Amino acid sequence: MSDNMTQKEITKSDLAKLAEQIYDLDKKVYEATGSKLGRLFSDDRTTSVEEIMETMTEGNKSHALRSMVALIGNMARTIKQRDHQAWKEIMKEYDSILKEISTMSPGFGQVEILDYEAAKLCDVSNAVDAGVKHHRIICINRTYGSAGTEIGFALADKLKCNFYDAEIFQEVISNLEEGRNVNAIQNSKDKGYKYDRKKHSVFYEKNSDQLRYLLKNLNRYHGLPLKDAVFFKISEILCDISKSEDFVVMGRCADAILTNNHIPHVSIYITAPEDERIKRMMEINGTDYKTARKHLRKVDKFRNRYYKYYTSKDWDEANNYDFCLNSSRYGIAGSVDLIVDMLTRTENC
Repeated sequence: MSDNMTQKEITKSDLAKLAEQIYDLDKKVYEATGSKLGRLFSDDRTTSVEEIMETMTEGNKSHALRSMVALIGNMARTIKQRDHQAWKEIMKEYDSILKEISTMSPGFGQVEILDYEAAKLCDVSNAVDAGVKHHRIICINRTYGSAGTEIGFALADKLKCNFYDAEIFQEVISNLEEGRNVNAIQNSKDKGYKYDRKKHSVFYEKNSDQLRYLLKNLNRYHGLPLKDAVFFKISEILCDISKSEDFVVMGRCADAILTNNHIPHVSIYITAPEDERIKRMMEINGTDYKTARKHLRKVDKFRNRYYKYYTSKDWDEANNYDFCLNSSRYGIAGSVDLIVDMLTRTENC
């Protein structure tokens, strides 16, 4: 909204004029639709205009004004099939009224919720730094069994960008010393850092011929425990690749790491009802309900503790993410399509 619109001095005459326009539009829509529901404003013109003016001037009644105008718009849209030209004229007037309301009613869209500092880190937000192009980075955290990893992988494939998860990061780390390109290591057979699927953590294989790499990193990070050295190394890798490529990254506190380094990204949390996740893991692993539930809760507890340890935030708190998705409502392919559609629509706004 421009400064001259927000600073506009609103007079009683302005309010009366707009209220009359709303009243007249309601009458016009009713006459065009012949609605059996009747007109929105059933009182006489003077009484109705005064009611509209009162609603516009009280911020705590903005919801009533919004509903009032929305009802007129809903009825107006039913005209389209019967009289396209009349519909176009009415909707043009409707849009004009909405624009005027936004400059006059204190509660009708004037109080922004946008956190400008946070928006700078969301690469689909055009509200801040419009026109600035960033690499598309999507950070996904997910509950165990929600198919989050499968969704992330399929998303990266659809967006034609790179995909990183714990297994790939351990391969990245184990191959960096030899100077290999991180984009070409996914099929690497080298040993070094390994991923324990049962514990869901990265560890170092002591018998690896990469022992010198371990010693080098321990010195570099001043004797930090190995899990912390690995975390900081992953942080470096993330910040480095964010400068040169688009990618989807699973877990590893990537959203917090990028936020702390002021790197724009989109953060997504994928989950599903526990019973749905348990049933899925029973089918995948061939286990009974009790075993699947125990393992699911153990993995989620580990992920929560890991996230809390390195970020001091709750892993499953919706406020920490840009988007939260119930994958059981859409399935894997549907979830991917939903995310892509969301990204495309927002970036093209």
